[in-house]
Amino acid sequence: MTKLLSKIRRKLLHLRLQPIRVFVFHQVSETFDFTRCFESDWSQIGEFKNTILNLQKHYSFVSLQEAYEKLQFDVFRIRKYAVLTSDDGYSSVRNIIPWLEEQRIPITLFINSQYLDGKHFMKELFEQVKELSPENREEEFSKGLYLTESEIESFNSRWVSVGMHGHEHVSCNNMTREMFENQFLTCMSILKRFPGYIPFYAYTFGKHTLEQDEFLRINGIVPVGVDGQKNYNNALFIHRECIDKTFEIQ
Repeated sequence: MTKLLSKIRRKLLHLRLQPIRVFVFHQVSETFDFTRCFESDWSQIGEFKNTILNLQKHYSFVSLQEAYEKLQFDVFRIRKYAVLTSDDGYSSVRNIIPWLEEQRIPITLFINSQYLDGKHFMKELFEQVKELSPENREEEFSKGLYLTESEIESFNSRWVSVGMHGHEHVSCNNMTREMFENQFLTCMSILKRFPGYIPFYAYTFGKHTLEQDEFLRINGIVPVGVDGQKNYNNALFIHRECIDKTFEIQ
């Protein structure tokens, strides 16, 4: 018995706790168009695919929910896991989802529910467009920029899940408690109808407060940010790394 326990102990000592990395991107298209996206939030399709293929050499991609369960219950992890997410619900994500499904890579889309109607949009992006091209009009700018409800419903696939990104794309850090709660409740009431809805909330611009973290947890929602950190065991908050533009695997 003593030898058996000693053998088990030696094996356990050789096990390493591998962090789970969660990646986020925004827009993917063949060429950059300043009237549709920020350059810092854009990736060329071929370059994006190469980034994912290189990551696959080092990591096994799992869904965000599966990763969260592993963080809660897997005491030891030898295998390296990664998760892919996308923020803001831009329609350009359609350029990459069929390929991700072929690769059997799950993706979580964090959606701003107000923009599903094709009439509303992130003010900061439109301000950039107006500065560079003053003739642009709001009604034209917003057409086809974001995924519609029917498009999200069409992603009825085991590889696509939908999470919350607020009703509008406004910095959470600047919101009053009442404003944040309204943003959350409105977004949840709209998105929970979709196939693949999961109770995760990605903060807009990655900004948040400890009070907001606590509010989400009390309501059974997992808070998600973008701070470049990796995730270890018993995570109460999901850290993410941005892979827009060039990204070097570390």
